[in-house]
Amino acid sequence: MAERSARYLELAEALDGRWSDLGPGTLVESENQLAVEFGVNRLTAREAVRELERRLIVRRVVGVGTFTAHRVGYQIRLGEAPSFRRTVVAS
Repeated sequence: MAERSARYLELAEALDGRWSDLGPGTLVESENQLAVEFGVNRLTAREAVRELERRLIVRRVVGVGTFTAHRVGYQIRLGEAPSFRRTVVAS
C-alpha cells in the first residue's frame, strides 16, 4: 500500500513541475492521457491530480477538464494589518 501511495505522490510532484510554468486556466492532460504516458493505472493518475487539486495547483470542471489554477500570492507585511481583499485587488 505504501508503494502505491508513494507512486501517486511522485506523479503529483512530476506534474506540478511540468505544469508550474503554464499560465492560469490552461487545460492540462486528462487522467487517461497521464496514465498512458506515465505507465500507471488510471486510479494512480486520478489520485495524483486530486493531490494537486488539494494543493490548489489545478482546478477541475466536471465534463470540461482540468485546468491550472490562478494562485494569489498572499503577502503579510510588517507594520501593516493583513488583508486578503487588498491582496486580491492588487493582483
